[in-house]
Amino acid sequence: LSETGRVRFRKSAIGVVYQADNLLPTLSVSENIRLQRALCGDTGQAGSRTAELLDQLGLGALGDRLPDQLSGGQRQRAAIARAIIHRPAVILADEPTGAPDGGNAAAVVALLLAVQRQIGATLVVVTHDPLVARQMERLVTLQGGTITHDSEAVMFTGYVLADLLRNPRRTLSTTVGVLLGIGLFCAVLFFVDGLSASMTQRAVAPLPIDMQRVLTEPVAGDLRLKLTVAPAGPAKAGARVTVTMTMINQGKTPANEVVIRSVLAPGLAYLPGSATTAGLPLAAGLPLAAGLPLAAGPDNPFDQGLARARLNIGTLAPGITVTLTCQGTVRAARAIAPADFAATFSTREAVFPIAANAQEPVRLADLAAQIRALDGVAFAEQLAFADLGPGTLAASSPGDDPAIDGPTVDGPVQVFGFDPGYVARDKTLRIVQRAQVAGAAMIRAEAAAALAVRRNRSR
Repeated sequence: LSETGRVRFRKSAIGVVYQADNLLPTLSVSENIRLQRALCGDTGQAGSRTAELLDQLGLGALGDRLPDQLSGGQRQRAAIARAIIHRPAVILADEPTGAPDGGNAAAVVALLLAVQRQIGATLVVVTHDPLVARQMERLVTLQGGTITHDSEAVMFTGYVLADLLRNPRRTLSTTVGVLLGIGLFCAVLFFVDGLSASMTQRAVAPLPIDMQRVLTEPVAGDLRLKLTVAPAGPAKAGARVTVTMTMINQGKTPANEVVIRSVLAPGLAYLPGSATTAGLPLAAGLPLAAGLPLAAGPDNPFDQGLARARLNIGTLAPGITVTLTCQGTVRAARAIAPADFAATFSTREAVFPIAANAQEPVRLADLAAQIRALDGVAFAEQLAFADLGPGTLAASSPGDDPAIDGPTVDGPVQVFGFDPGYVARDKTLRIVQRAQVAGAAMIRAEAAAALAVRRNRSR
């Protein structure tokens, strides 16, 4: 370090408690302490920190006094506060208990140790007091400027031996307890070893594990958004890339409020007026002409403006296919791939956006077949759930007029169907009346009792 660096290090990283207090006589106790923080460039909350330290050292009411108005012990405690006010990394203390009166010497050492633990500093104490030395973690003895011995390990061992010899009865009981604990631990090990041997035969037998996977048919499962780009592959700066999105309704019900969003890949700029559509129905029911422009403005209609309003194409009837296109200009040479273009759609029925080119959902029957083919799988049976709305489930008893509604479930009901093999393998399912019939529904015994019926009929 340079001379300036050494000075900066000494005043910020080291706190010194001198044998003489070395307080400035023209400054008050509080001013002496705050001066140390000012020299380190730290003046924030100096007053509150100073008052806190003075209270800890029993000087809370003496902060405005000059050093000459304090006793020797009080002056030394003020010097300690000045040394630790800036939270140094190393605290050097030269006979810190030499000046304080006997009643406060122990408190001074306790404070130094507490501060050292609180701020993580290294505390180096020079002392002739053996009571102070015993409180340190490491003791180094100097004689004639030479280290005579470093008693870190020896000191600890000596403390342990002295403690053992000081109370032989406690030492004997502790030793017996340790031996009994070791013996008990060994006995447990032998027991576990013998028990594991007896369990080996059962462990190698096949272990039945009941596993399940829940598949939920998405609300927009009949809608598909496909995205393609042309040309794909390397593209030079200034080249035009055409993005084609095809929206298909493969279901039997219309999709309402269909919203499409498409963001060009990074490095591409939207070509104003390039967005077109084909297949969107007009109010009169006639399809638009192929290639009809969507917007002539500078913003991408599929990712409009700062609000990202997207494009709402309205209701998409069953069997309708809508083709949407736009173009982008390559700013810098790069590779073009469909995966770089973010395109999603959502509907009133499926509010969470669904990505373009999404994989077809796995059919439950196909999944069951895949699971059966796995090694170690004993069987895989299908279990299907259906949620019914309020008032859709009713029942009637034998002899009732079928035209007259029986008891009706007012709230939503969840029904499920399963293969007969499922009942044969799952012992928790038990048919208490009649038998499982294809095309018919069964109801839990508790639900049947609540409806006061003996026979159910699905509606």
